[in-house]
Amino acid sequence: MKHEIAMLMTDEQVDEYAASLGIDVSGCKTKAEKIKKAEARREHVATVNVIGLRIKVTSKRIHDLRLMEKYEGSENTNSNRESFIRDLVGDEQMKEIREACTDDDGTVDADGYLVVLNAINQADELKNF
Repeated sequence: MKHEIAMLMTDEQVDEYAASLGIDVSGCKTKAEKIKKAEARREHVATVNVIGLRIKVTSKRIHDLRLMEKYEGSENTNSNRESFIRDLVGDEQMKEIREACTDDDGTVDADGYLVVLNAINQADELKNF
């Protein structure tokens, strides 16, 4: 949410917003302080370590309504999983994952690739994030 729009929330709405993000704003004196703390929480980055790669995911990305809407109720297929992880981590990190699963002769190890995607999808670092 844009900062200027968040500032238009009532105090009660800001408190609800902070609670939905799982942060305590009871020590904040002003609405601006509460919003600043909420914005900082949304920028929090989790790092998932898998096969020697450090995959970074922001809280903001995990809570992107577009991702939720896109994958809500979708079948848990390999293609959907790959698409979801790509949307979550971005093209550059996805390229790193694919390269790590590619043999010297150019063959992409599909089984290894899916194991890595599953590890990211099920990572403890992304739970309750």
